[in-house]
Amino acid sequence: MDDVKFDKPPRKNPQRFGRTSRALFLAMCWQALPSAALAQTAGLDEGDTWHKADVARATFKKADGSAVDGAGVKVCVMSDSIDNGQGALAAARLSKDIPAEPQLKSIDGQEGQGNGEGLAMLEIVHKMAPSANLGFATGNVQPSQQVLNIQALIDANCKIIVDDITNPLDAPFQDGTIAKLYNAATANKGVLFIASAGNTGNRKYNNSGVWEGNFVDGGGAPAFGIGRINKFPSGTIAATLTAKTQQIWLYWSDPWDHPTNSYTLWVYIKRSNQFLPNGFQVHVANAPAEYLDATNIRGLECGGSTDPKDRCFDVGDYILVTKDDAPGTSQPSQPRFLRLDVGEGKLDVGTNGQISGRGGSENVLAVGAVASKGVFTGASVMGAGSADGPRRKFYNEGNTPIFTSDGSGRVVKKPDLAAANDVKTTLPPSLLNPFQGTSAAAPHVAGIAALILSYRPTLTPAQVGDILVGSAIDIESPGWDDVSGYGIPMADRALAIADDVVQPVDTTFNGKLENDTSWGGEAFAMAVQPDGKIVVGGGFGNKPTVQRLKADGSSDPNFHGATLPVGPGREPRQGATIYALALQSDGKIVMGGNDGVARLKDDGSLDPSFSQPQGVWSGARAMALAIQNDGKVLVGGAWGFARLKGDGSIDRDFKAAPDGTVRSLALQPDGKILIGGDFTHVNGQPRSQIARLNADGSLDTSFNFTAPAPPITALAVLGDGKVLAGGPGFMARLGANGTPDPAFNAEPINSNGGAVQALALLPGGKVLIGGDFLIVNGNGKLVRFGIARLHADGSLDRSFEAAPKGDGYVHAMVLQPSSKLLVAGKFKKVNDQANLDIARLKIP
Repeated sequence: MDDVKFDKPPRKNPQRFGRTSRALFLAMCWQALPSAALAQTAGLDEGDTWHKADVARATFKKADGSAVDGAGVKVCVMSDSIDNGQGALAAARLSKDIPAEPQLKSIDGQEGQGNGEGLAMLEIVHKMAPSANLGFATGNVQPSQQVLNIQALIDANCKIIVDDITNPLDAPFQDGTIAKLYNAATANKGVLFIASAGNTGNRKYNNSGVWEGNFVDGGGAPAFGIGRINKFPSGTIAATLTAKTQQIWLYWSDPWDHPTNSYTLWVYIKRSNQFLPNGFQVHVANAPAEYLDATNIRGLECGGSTDPKDRCFDVGDYILVTKDDAPGTSQPSQPRFLRLDVGEGKLDVGTNGQISGRGGSENVLAVGAVASKGVFTGASVMGAGSADGPRRKFYNEGNTPIFTSDGSGRVVKKPDLAAANDVKTTLPPSLLNPFQGTSAAAPHVAGIAALILSYRPTLTPAQVGDILVGSAIDIESPGWDDVSGYGIPMADRALAIADDVVQPVDTTFNGKLENDTSWGGEAFAMAVQPDGKIVVGGGFGNKPTVQRLKADGSSDPNFHGATLPVGPGREPRQGATIYALALQSDGKIVMGGNDGVARLKDDGSLDPSFSQPQGVWSGARAMALAIQNDGKVLVGGAWGFARLKGDGSIDRDFKAAPDGTVRSLALQPDGKILIGGDFTHVNGQPRSQIARLNADGSLDTSFNFTAPAPPITALAVLGDGKVLAGGPGFMARLGANGTPDPAFNAEPINSNGGAVQALALLPGGKVLIGGDFLIVNGNGKLVRFGIARLHADGSLDRSFEAAPKGDGYVHAMVLQPSSKLLVAGKFKKVNDQANLDIARLKIP
């Protein structure tokens, strides 16, 4: 076999652009069907029933009493073709399983040629949302035409676009041209994009066709004359095919349009006992990628066939990757994160991460295929071929790099959801009837999304995505997993969640804080008096650092705005900042800030009977305050923790001595005191960022918790005695002894160190959190800026969304009667309603 010659014929277009996610399989298995095949209409309601879309349509009505059936929403599909060349579209229209024009309209000249997979997808959407308008454009075209077709669908007012197109030239490690188009359309046009996850397998079911990992130097490559060989984690330098394929792709984590390093694919052909000679690799112009295509290489015939389309890289062939000199230099390339992708083939070193390209974008819902049929439950299982995630990103738009400590990129949780497949269509009996794979799953999610928008047309794509996730039945591993995402969305549950989604800003509240705009004001503390008036403290330049508003938000003219007195003569100064407020039972207001503690009378004037100890807190922040039942004042700050008597003098009988800053505190009903901050010892005993004190300040040794990161910036005591604690990147619920409650799992995170800074407890166990975090529960799709509501188990309540804009910080929250929430911080708007640093929200 050593004399086999690999001849390379001229290639007109070796790259397989725009293939549907099942096209590789169909291309090998499709056989022509009789032209007289008739439509089969029985049983087309399978997915509609399994996802309970029929129940949703029968249960929910719009405000005017009309049906929730997709009316007012346009759903568009991009796939291979809208017909199969044998009259399938006409037959489906005749049987009324697909609507006629104008309810269904393709982009002129872009109906496509293929097996009619687009028709099958449209039938699913139409069954679930029968009054939705529909559109279509083919994706079996060159990438430049794909872009034009997507733009045409956007311009045709499609509110939901679902596609099953895969393209090896979709950048795997950053958003490429099409993903950027999707991002812009989501932001500017309110379009929701849904994509099939693909059918290239997953690691869980041992049929992965992808390996991803950092380059590891496995030694020189003298046999090839260049480079250093990559060593896979198994210790081998070779990745062996366990299932045949026709294309092998290699990507490395350089910017997509500006590669600065070079890597090369090498394949050992087992049946000829030799490496494929150099020169067959196709380097993608201006991209960190290259590939090999068996159909263009003579000598790679498979299965006894002489047809070029049957050529392949076969089982037992193995692949090596070398790191070469950087392009145009004699300097070695730098180590990069690699992706080896063998498409429909399988690798013995396969990892997770099959999902790539547009389906990996944060603004696209990627959908996997559920193998189970009928009634979906938590025991339902995924299809063995459904592609897994996660996706890894190394660059933001504009090629700005994303830095991670291990060099493996930012993880994007994909897929998002899973849905029905293996359902009947009107197409002739084939691989499209029943319709299988993720191409069948994605339109089921689009159908549910159409019902949601038909019911609540003002919802944003992000809100619709959150509702879909919130409606999902969790399957496979608990929570998100890399095969099923967040689970199976159910239409009846989705509309119930949509029913609760409100625009929570209370427009009857017109909060007006005096602010020196040149300074850039920021509210840090807030308290509500028994008469409903609102006291706010912060830093507002040359304006008072403590202000009072009436219940409607207007300024209280009877309150003399105060600043914190400092210095030997106790003079107020501009630029002071108040970080904490506490109300006494007699109506007086205790305030703490960057120059210590003072007390105001009810009219805002300074109370001279409260004397701040000279030299104790001069220039040191007071950051947390609480009033005990006996009227004594607890003060935490940069110097530690103390208790003051009613006249402001230090209570020397109180013995608490943390060795760092106290930033938060909470009182228990039994008089014990919780303190949080960035200290490591209290009264000489180890305590990590949180401690509980007895009423005399001694350490309660029965309570101990090690915080994952300092400092603890928010504390609250629940009615059952448990404790909520929040800080940078975490929320925890603790038992009476400080043990984390395993039934509570919440993780507000922010790559820039955002923290939970305020808590408000709601009836039923829900909790509102405020701070400067950006993402809740670590999922790029579930973005919350500064405010979020959590269920009693810590999961995100997706029915509530309030987005403070500007800097987007929330430092204080106070729950009012009648389900109203006051929030204060640093922001200019909340949900696009103008509110400068203070707002009131409705809490459904």
